[in-house]
This record gives sequence, C-alpha cells and structure tokens, in this order.
Amino acid sequence: MKIGINKQYIIFGIIYTLITIYLLSIANKYQSGTIVIMIALVLFWIVAGIILGILLFFDKQRQFKRLIDYVILSFCTPIPTFIFLFIMLIPSYNKEIKSDINGKTEYYNLGIEKRKMITLKYSIFGGIKEVQKFKLDSNINWIKDGNWLYYDKKENITKEVCYRNDSLIKTIYW
Repeated sequence: MKIGINKQYIIFGIIYTLITIYLLSIANKYQSGTIVIMIALVLFWIVAGIILGILLFFDKQRQFKRLIDYVILSFCTPIPTFIFLFIMLIPSYNKEIKSDINGKTEYYNLGIEKRKMITLKYSIFGGIKEVQKFKLDSNINWIKDGNWLYYDKKENITKEVCYRNDSLIKTIYW
C-alpha cells in the first residue's frame, strides 16, 4: 500500500503560514496597532484550529505514518511561528542601559536592527517626561522610529507621536 502526501494539509499549511506571516508583518510595520493585530492573529489561530479539527475528524483516509506527515501537520498550527520567534529574536536581544540624572538611554539589538530608547525625566526624583525611540539606519545615523510618548508631571500620557524611518506618521493627543 502506497502512502501519498496529504495535499489538503499542505495547502492548508501554506495558506495558514502565509496569513500568519502577513499578520506579523503588519504588526511589525504598524506598531501602534499591534495589540489589535495580535488579537486578530490569535482569533485566526483559533478559527484555523477549529477548521483543522473538522478536517481531521471528517478525513477518513488520513494516514499519518511518516515523519513528513507530522511536519506538514505542524505547519497547520502556530508551532513553527513560536519556534522561529524563539530562534531568531530571543537570543539576539542584547541590552545596554546608561543612566544619568536626566533619565536613561537603552541600546539594544532586536533581530538584525540596532535600536535606542531615551527616557527623559522631569527632575532627579521626578517622573518620566518623554520616551524617544530610534533605530540605526544604513548610514549609521540614529533616525526616529517608533512611538514617542510625552507625559505630564503625574505620568499620564499627553501625546503620542509615531515615526517610521524618520518620517512623522501621526500624532495623537490624549
């Protein structure tokens, strides 16, 4: 008896992986809406899991006898995403913090990008005044990138300014 490759699971896995990559790329591009996109990603994973469960339940011909069948099936789940994130992001996150009386500056590598975050204070014992985010461009210049937050003296956010590659995207007043 010849065991064939489960084509419907390959197609499901490819579509599943492409949608997951698309949603993660949107989350990376538009960081201010990341929570909404992550909720959509989790909802997608839940719905896809239910669909996969239905496919497995009604597939009377399925025969998972080889390792490749289980690898194909794993690509129909978030498992490869978690493995990729663990391998690529976690080990490369290095952080260096320099503090003084005006605040602190954090330098870190996130994946292949070098980033810097400056937190300014109102005074030595005062609260946070603002948080600025930068990344290192190809010309080795620090450019504005990320959501800059401005606070009042009670540490309530008063303004959020979103920059991408040194360009102002939007300003939100709270």
